[in-house]
Amino acid sequence: MITLAATTITTAATQAGITSVAEGSDMKVVVKNDKLPLPRLEYYMIDDNISPLGRGLVKASRDLEEMVENRKRQKYRRTLKVRVVLAADTESSCEGYFKTFLKKLPKHVNDEDGINVTIKPKRATRQGFSRKLVDATPLKEISVYIDFVGGVYTDESVDLIPDITITPEVQ
Repeated sequence: MITLAATTITTAATQAGITSVAEGSDMKVVVKNDKLPLPRLEYYMIDDNISPLGRGLVKASRDLEEMVENRKRQKYRRTLKVRVVLAADTESSCEGYFKTFLKKLPKHVNDEDGINVTIKPKRATRQGFSRKLVDATPLKEISVYIDFVGGVYTDESVDLIPDITITPEVQ
């Protein structure tokens, strides 16, 4: 899911007009990549939570030719939390890239196994935005926290009973 999140974020950023995209290495030591030109986007994988589910059958399909029922069950819910930092030189351009990025970010994507992954932007924080006459920091940043919610599924095949003959006993 990490690769899926990275490609989804990069695609949305490119469609929003942001040409400089970089992956951060560690959230504990956030080093700003000042060598990239503005506007730029940096993303950091914060956390990957896996929680067990008591959910039953998700999907079942029968193949009557082979007398088999294929069942899909969700075993775990997986939530990947990502921090995306949008940086620009002015407040208006940063806000514009932020809105366009959110518009281009899809609500759902399918992973390599065909499982639906939901994309949920949770919150945004701003840095460098001021209402003073003198602007002390020329760099404007908006951090967006996004959850990618998917699952771990198992597939099983169950043989169907082809034919039953009941013979009653008469006494």
